[in-house]
Amino acid sequence: MGGLDARYLISFPDSDKRIKRLLTVSTPHLGSPIATWALESPRMLPVMIHLVGRPALDELTPERRRAVPIPDRIDVIYTSYAGCCSVSEQSFWLRPFGRMIIVENDGLVSVDSAKWEQFLGTLHSDHFGLIGWNSPFRNSTYRPFDHIKFWSQAINGQISWIF
Repeated sequence: MGGLDARYLISFPDSDKRIKRLLTVSTPHLGSPIATWALESPRMLPVMIHLVGRPALDELTPERRRAVPIPDRIDVIYTSYAGCCSVSEQSFWLRPFGRMIIVENDGLVSVDSAKWEQFLGTLHSDHFGLIGWNSPFRNSTYRPFDHIKFWSQAINGQISWIF
């Protein structure tokens, strides 16, 4: 959701043109069916509201993302990556959600929803791994995503390559 927050902030006029580019990673630009499911599930709603809050869940539905688009600024370069790995490689906590999204995904966001403007490719990771939350409940062949290396290279402008 940080990418949506950043796009919203950037959408306001900036006469000093301080923001030149935005890189989003596994941002649900088109929403996530997991948010819709959580809002419609009496069992999950209290849990998800506790984790992210009701207004955030509302903002993350595909319906809301279509109804209230965030305008892009023409003077900002928007680039994006998507997380993607098989359900068996996803964190134990994300696997049920990864199965619910029938297309390629990171356990919470589909690859298609994460694509925005200049799409740079997919990162072999689930949603949690992208920020370094590597669960011990994974299969034995899983290699954790090197989020520190990725973000260091992003800061230094060295990430035009695809993982």
